[in-house]
Order: sequence, then C-alpha cells, then structure tokens
Amino acid sequence: MPRAFFPHTLNDVVHAVDGAFGLVVGDLPDGTIWVLKRGRREPGFTLTHYADAQRSRELARELVVDRRAAINRFAELIVLNERL
Repeated sequence: MPRAFFPHTLNDVVHAVDGAFGLVVGDLPDGTIWVLKRGRREPGFTLTHYADAQRSRELARELVVDRRAAINRFAELIVLNERL
C-alpha cells in the first residue's frame, strides 16, 4: 500500500521553504524521499534524493540558485502537477 506523502499542495512547499527551517520533504510511495533545503550560508537551494526515510543513502543531488525554479523542480519531482 502506498504511503501518504507530504506536501499535498504547492502552497505546502512554499510555506515550508519560506519558513524558519527552510526545509521540505516529499515522501514518495516507493519509499524514497526528496528533500528541498534552503541554503543558510550560501544563496540557493539543494534538492537531494534519498533511498529511504532514514536518509541512509543519497541517490542524487541538485543545486538550484533561483527560488522559483527550485520550488517548481521539487513540485515536478514529487508529482504535484502544480507550478509557481
């Protein structure tokens, strides 16, 4: 049975990325997760794909400078079918 995943809407993504932690996690039905994290020391965003929820194995990493592009890319990867 597929797991429910967060975020459910593009608005959820925007609130999480703009919030205090600057972090949003997309928990996918196949057990992998995508993490979008706002840079703290350097500008930009990091998109990281992990093999499981424990983040024990990194599968891919992307650096995105533009906020809008980062949010849209994350939404595309977790199949939200919405764009900014």
